[in-house]
Amino acid sequence: MGWYITKYGKVFFQPDVEDIIELERTKRARTKTSKSRKEDHRTAYCKNCGEPLDSLEDEICLECGWIICPMCGDCGCT
Repeated sequence: MGWYITKYGKVFFQPDVEDIIELERTKRARTKTSKSRKEDHRTAYCKNCGEPLDSLEDEICLECGWIICPMCGDCGCT
């Protein structure tokens, strides 16, 4: 556990194993399946950290429909 800084200057807290498990459980509950992703292929850049996003590789938020950034977890809801 601890704090770290990305190459974009953003500061993040590194969670422990239980936090990561809960995050993954929540993430799976709010994302589309890979079958429906192929019909809606998109690419973009994260509005928070600038990371390249691809709807075939990254998770999609069911609440807002945006691609969830694998680096910072940001989407249109946040």
